[in-house]
Amino acid sequence: MTARRLICFLATSAVLWLVPPCVAADTAAPVTHPPAAWIWGPEATGTYRFVKKFSGPAVNAGLVGSADDAVTLYLNGEKLGQTTAWDQPLRVNLTGRIRDGENELAAVVTNANGIAGFGCRLDLSAADGTRRTIQTDETWSGFDTANPPRPVAVKIAVPAGKAPFNNVLAIEAPMATMVPAADTAVPLAWIWAAPGAAATQPEKLVFERRFSLPKLPVSARIRLAATTPCDVIINGTSAPRALKDPRQPLAFEFSSKHLVAGDNVLRIEATPQAAAAADALVLSMVLAEADGTRRRLGTDASWTVTATDGRSRAAVVVEPYGKGPRGDVLASLKPTVSPVSDIVVPEGFKVELLHGLDDHEGSWVAVCTDPKGRLIASDAGGGLVRITPPPVGGDPAATKLEPINLDIGHANGLLWAF
Repeated sequence: MTARRLICFLATSAVLWLVPPCVAADTAAPVTHPPAAWIWGPEATGTYRFVKKFSGPAVNAGLVGSADDAVTLYLNGEKLGQTTAWDQPLRVNLTGRIRDGENELAAVVTNANGIAGFGCRLDLSAADGTRRTIQTDETWSGFDTANPPRPVAVKIAVPAGKAPFNNVLAIEAPMATMVPAADTAVPLAWIWAAPGAAATQPEKLVFERRFSLPKLPVSARIRLAATTPCDVIINGTSAPRALKDPRQPLAFEFSSKHLVAGDNVLRIEATPQAAAAADALVLSMVLAEADGTRRRLGTDASWTVTATDGRSRAAVVVEPYGKGPRGDVLASLKPTVSPVSDIVVPEGFKVELLHGLDDHEGSWVAVCTDPKGRLIASDAGGGLVRITPPPVGGDPAATKLEPINLDIGHANGLLWAF
């Protein structure tokens, strides 16, 4: 008897490490925000207070500011931080700290000699994905240090992007990388703060990655492992569970209500342990869209880390994931499916496992074939999917999955009739 194919689709409730193939390989271009102009008062030397009022709310907010010589920034009277080097701007995540009504952003700046300037930009995202930018220009209010303070004229000291400050305030918000079809080797790394990033052992480190999404995803599934306790926060909302035991990797989900079409902020708040030099963390996030598109974002050198001094620096890669002594620690979160060897079939039949379902794909309870030899599957709680298997004996990763955008689904039985 000629060997025939018995095709099995196995569902699982585990988080799937091998993301189902959905789209062709693609990396979206970064969304780049232009730099802000640098402002100052009438005299080149001295101290000024600059103020800008704006309205909330915002689900997402990020601030970057600097000055020559020095600046201290405040939001609604609360001190945010200080920098005394214009080429080392202060970067602050203000997600969750913008009021629904009026807000006040203020800066106290000082210059002793030479070129003077203060530059600042605040990027805001609303729940509907609308973006606003508050940046330094002539519309800011200026005051001197007299008692009571007297208004002063505000002027552009250095135009946006020009020397000597150039693009030090430019912000890039790269989009999440599209998950390549049949490619599971998406780079992932263990990261941490650079040695000596803080003068003393910090009580908390905040790792941050901004990313933009062209449309609102259905969900964001996260897998996390770390050598130290961690909390994960998206757009100001904490994950339902925190990683408390470094020996137990964690998997959880954020729903669409915690995300926006546009700019998003992913944060990991980590509590360093005594042996800080040995600390590291790794995170992988998969965002699923309604049409089946998957986007993946993971820890790598593009993340920033902020210590208790309020200054953000680039995170460093401790080691590539799965290639160092820490190994494949997320393996316990992978799904388990029945081994092919455990499935008994009549003589002459062959079993090939083509695809293991991620839990957000539901449970495919009905399958039929179409005239082109493809399969149509129905999710018990969702829509239809078209499956094109590879040739007999081919690579299972080449299995092609295509959501069928019809108002049909939830079927417990399927038959191709026409």
